[in-house]
Amino acid sequence: MFYYLAMYSFSISKPVTGPFATRDEAWTAMRKNVENEQAESEALGLETATTFDEDSGEIILTESSEIEDKSTTWILFEIKERSKA
Repeated sequence: MFYYLAMYSFSISKPVTGPFATRDEAWTAMRKNVENEQAESEALGLETATTFDEDSGEIILTESSEIEDKSTTWILFEIKERSKA
């Protein structure tokens, strides 16, 4: 099963989303989450930059304001189920 973790530079919260049956499903959901967060930030007047690395399963969103820069990193990962003996 596949999951993704969101790590915020400005919070100790590390929410995990999933499970997803395939890596593609997880990547699509993660990317949509990033796009929604980016749209919200831009609506607040923040400048944003996004880096996508599908091979490593990582997306970084940087938000810039006059006061500070913040970043959120999403990481895709797999947890394999144990076979039942």
